[in-house]
Amino acid sequence: MMTEQVHDTRAGEGDPSPSRVENNAWERFRRRWFPTAAERTQSLTRRLAMLDRAIEQNGELSSGYVLRGELHLEAGLIDQAVSDFQHALRLGEAGLKSETWGVLAQVMRDRAQRGLERAHRLKNR
Repeated sequence: MMTEQVHDTRAGEGDPSPSRVENNAWERFRRRWFPTAAERTQSLTRRLAMLDRAIEQNGELSSGYVLRGELHLEAGLIDQAVSDFQHALRLGEAGLKSETWGVLAQVMRDRAQRGLERAHRLKNR
């Protein structure tokens, strides 16, 4: 009787069964390393939406534009990537002039420059 109670508890909505845990672990692994095309698109859309919100709230930071430009490149949206990288470069230049340390501004400016170069190479293929 006690075995049945343990089994019933595990089979219910409470604790997942060991095979269910294994399946969930495998699914997480598969989605992380072998996502389907639909999962990649969904992830990209979600990350772009998050960056759009971050840029709305902190539009003066070049990092948001650099990250969104990199995602646009990943999605094959070259023109949007170029626009974001160019905007990040303008913000980065302004940041270098106004900040005492400017290390982050320098890093973001360099990353935007590399992204812009990559976008131009992809566009000219």
